[in-house]
Amino acid sequence: MFLMQLGVMALDRAGLASIPEDEAVWCAALRHLTRDFPDDAPASGRRYAAQPGFM
Repeated sequence: MFLMQLGVMALDRAGLASIPEDEAVWCAALRHLTRDFPDDAPASGRRYAAQPGFM
């Protein structure tokens, strides 16, 4: 359920109306959710005490 919600949030924020089939488009949409972290820290599991990952 969480991954489905994450996908919908990524598509919505990226302004996409359909599900992309290209991996690069998915990566860009997911990274847009955490654009404040250019090093992909939330997705890689590294922790920031004051700023949690996706949830």
